Amino acid sequence: MSIWRLPAGIRLMSSVRVAIDVGGTFTDVVMSDPATGRLSVSKLPSDPKSGGHGLVTVIERLAREFGANVTDIESVVIGTTVVTNALLEGALARTGLVTTKGFRDVLEIARMTRPSPYDLHRRRPAPLVPRALRLEAEERVDWTGQVLRSLDEAGVAEIAGRLRNAGVEAVAVCLLFSFVNPGHERRIGEILGREIGVPVSLSSDVLPVFREYERTNTTVVNAATLQVIGRFIESLRPLRAGGVERVYIMGSEGGCLTLQEAGRYPVRCIMSGPAGGVIGGLHLAVRHAFESALTLDVGGTSTDVALVNGGVLPFTDERAVGGYAIALPSVEVETVGAGGGSIAYIDPTGLLRVGPMSAGADPGPICYKRGGTRPTVTDAHVALGHIGTRAMLGGEFDVDREAAVGGIEQHLGAPLRLGWIRAAQGILEVATANIVRAVRAISVERGYDPRGLTLIAFGGAGPLHALDVARSLEIPRVLVPRYPGVWSACGILAADIRYSAYRTWFRALDEVDAAEVHSALEALAAPLVERVAADGLDPSRLHVQTAMDLRYRGQSHTLTIRVGDLVARGIGDVTDRFHLEHERRFGHSAPADVVEVVNLRVTVVYPRTTSPQPPSVERRTAPAEPVQHRPVWHEGGEPIDCPVYQRELLCPNQAIRGPAVIEQYDSTIVLAPGDRMEVMEDGIDALVDVQPSRARGKLVCGL
Repeated sequence: MSIWRLPAGIRLMSSVRVAIDVGGTFTDVVMSDPATGRLSVSKLPSDPKSGGHGLVTVIERLAREFGANVTDIESVVIGTTVVTNALLEGALARTGLVTTKGFRDVLEIARMTRPSPYDLHRRRPAPLVPRALRLEAEERVDWTGQVLRSLDEAGVAEIAGRLRNAGVEAVAVCLLFSFVNPGHERRIGEILGREIGVPVSLSSDVLPVFREYERTNTTVVNAATLQVIGRFIESLRPLRAGGVERVYIMGSEGGCLTLQEAGRYPVRCIMSGPAGGVIGGLHLAVRHAFESALTLDVGGTSTDVALVNGGVLPFTDERAVGGYAIALPSVEVETVGAGGGSIAYIDPTGLLRVGPMSAGADPGPICYKRGGTRPTVTDAHVALGHIGTRAMLGGEFDVDREAAVGGIEQHLGAPLRLGWIRAAQGILEVATANIVRAVRAISVERGYDPRGLTLIAFGGAGPLHALDVARSLEIPRVLVPRYPGVWSACGILAADIRYSAYRTWFRALDEVDAAEVHSALEALAAPLVERVAADGLDPSRLHVQTAMDLRYRGQSHTLTIRVGDLVARGIGDVTDRFHLEHERRFGHSAPADVVEVVNLRVTVVYPRTTSPQPPSVERRTAPAEPVQHRPVWHEGGEPIDCPVYQRELLCPNQAIRGPAVIEQYDSTIVLAPGDRMEVMEDGIDALVDVQPSRARGKLVCGL
């Protein structure tokens, strides 16, 4: 769907930018001309089998609809789950591991904790490298980097032969204390590259920090997915051959990666999709001067919740995907299996459950008429009249309400001895409860009171659930962007290019001076600048961001503190910042205790674009009238005859009181009795004011 269409006879300049968010159910595409604010958004069912080839076809078709040629496209950024899916599905390269003698079983031992302390039958996933392919090298370096035993290069050559005979397709190398002295690792990499000729990942390149299990597992995941990302990048070749100047992959850390960088470090794309939505939410929070905000991205397969504070992205390096630890920094999101395609079912105890299983795009919900047989969250919305039969994708994607009602009655209503109405309402109540738990985890459990925050709702189903989530948590405001269904792609569109490096650097903070810290950070940044130049970018445009992982002596885990110019002002300022953050996060601090530096972090940012400008929309002057009425079930068993409005027809400051439905191409807002929607004066974004003392809130929304 083109929100803006080019007048006849006029052509665009070569400044069109494209962002693509490949989700489990739908693929969202946004095309933009930043100079004019012209924008086109599209949603289409995802096709996981086509990979990059399918994306090339989509881009070519949408460019024609936008009034442009592929040669008019300056850049394309793709948020993809190709690496994540490969890990979850086990579609990985046959990978070998070379480690220090005596540490062959680090992947097996892991952290010696049970996945679930109350489930005696649940097991950790099997190591990605079987024991027969985990080989030991004769060498030893101590914690200071001093070589205790020189590398046995003849033994490494023998290891190479064994791995070659075993048919490995990639090799990970992770030696003890290589994050302090990487010499042995790099020499092993040279020998393996020469003797086997397969991709090799070194932990001193991928993640040179302490904690042996996490470092080893992250390096193995990187090695095992090198071929996966390589095939995906190769499938994008027709796009570049067709004239697109630059193609990027969205990274986990909130920036996009050049194809070269993604090809080197596929593990940095593990959270490619959710990062875009958080970036978009951050820009909205900054635009509307919200100090802190929660982002709620409800898609077809899952819900991602994040907290943005002080105009910066939240990060974590404590993440597991499919049970495998990934210690690289990524945008911190809490994910639950509650999306439009989440399947509702009755568990063995007779309770109604929703997710995490999803119907996906194929076969999809029952109402899609593509062979789905199990009721989903989308089926519940369709059955209850929240989503009209011709409401999705501007009427291009019709749904079957009768099939949805029948499926809910057969699989849930009859077994639970409920009518289909109560069963459908139960699906939505359970899904909302799942989302509420995720919001609590990202806010309350981190020291933030959600009652003082703004909830930013997007994703195709975000506005459908946001009001009930806000009411449950007494959140006072909900912000809805102009194009909520494709807002993650809009966030991807605004992402800059990032290169990051990390290094363990054990020091007591009061025993180092600013000059020593500055020198260490500069040494960490230098290779990044070299990679920027090697990838064809101008190093003079870089911005450098620095941070430290700090802890009190004796603690196991750290807090990441952005330092920036704090180092220049003195180490005391860094210490004070840590005490304040520790007090906020955990409710206490210990100014008399020794503060330790654990890791240094450097990110160089290459600005690819400016902050996303508000889209150019037609500002109407006359209040819009309902385009139709239809029965909608809210609370209780009786339907209410609700007016249905088209969002693009609403004029600034137009107020609508619930019950009502507001439809648009990429999403739907359902106002229950007592809710109030008011178009904002700028006619762009949406603000929801929810009164915690009342059952219903007030919604303020933008065109």
